[in-house]
Amino acid sequence: MNDIKTFFKNLNQKRIKTIFNVEYSIQNKLSNKKPLKKTNGNKEKSISGDLKFEKVTLIYPNGFRALRDINFTVKHGEFIALIGNSGSGKTSILNTIAAMYKISKGKISLGDTFISSNSKRKYILSLRRQIGFVFQHKNVIEGLLVYDNVKSGLENKLSKFEKLTGIILPVNKKKIYDALALVKLESLMFEKVKNLSGGQQQRVALARALVSNPKLILADEPVSALDVVNQEAVMNTFHRINKVEGITVLVNLHHIDLALKYADKIIGVKDGEVVFFDKTTKATPLVIKKIFGKEIKDITPQSIKDSLKYNKNL
Repeated sequence: MNDIKTFFKNLNQKRIKTIFNVEYSIQNKLSNKKPLKKTNGNKEKSISGDLKFEKVTLIYPNGFRALRDINFTVKHGEFIALIGNSGSGKTSILNTIAAMYKISKGKISLGDTFISSNSKRKYILSLRRQIGFVFQHKNVIEGLLVYDNVKSGLENKLSKFEKLTGIILPVNKKKIYDALALVKLESLMFEKVKNLSGGQQQRVALARALVSNPKLILADEPVSALDVVNQEAVMNTFHRINKVEGITVLVNLHHIDLALKYADKIIGVKDGEVVFFDKTTKATPLVIKKIFGKEIKDITPQSIKDSLKYNKNL
């Protein structure tokens, strides 16, 4: 019985791959004969450069002060880990970058672009299309193919023709393949997501974030639900993308050892304030205690040394 199921599964995958390749070949020939007209209207303003927080304060409608006078600058291409207790303000920092919250005071800028939730919806959507999001809960559709999950990351960039017909043009199919290649899952492009491990599913979510060619990736606790092996696999993928593609990465982590292993710098957040922002090499046990308000059992001078040695050898 299992042999029959495997036979039909492989047959279905071969059928999908054949259709994909035939479509790609035909569309490529057509596009070479006559250039396609652009259908996305005015060109979006590209955002890039350093990310700056200047005296940023965030107060929720109920009066809770989530962020207090935040100041820091993340240089383009850096890998930053945010650490701190639950509720300290780490996720609020990521959400203000995406203009999901209206800041109460100060300003946030990415290069020469100011980020504000007060901006027109069209501007905010343009901003978010250039930022890749990866969440704790993978937000993948397990019943769909890996290919279709990643394709959903292009939804706002597809032409009217593609949306109406469902036929994806070669240039966008290549983007999907390239995004999966970056996370080393291209060989599983036609596999259903439900058949993948938790770490592979999170890498599918990362590929979906990468497919739109973001200038910045924001990841909110992307490995907290994974086992140790998959945590390392996912963090290695983030690190490789940061160093090879030069994409700025901000990742919210509960695992201090992973922050020390992979990040260039650490932002320590406590009670809505940034109490530490420096290179990982400056993160001593005393610094960790300052961020968390207590000594962390597994964080010792030796464990920090081991993590930093791992970081250096990446």
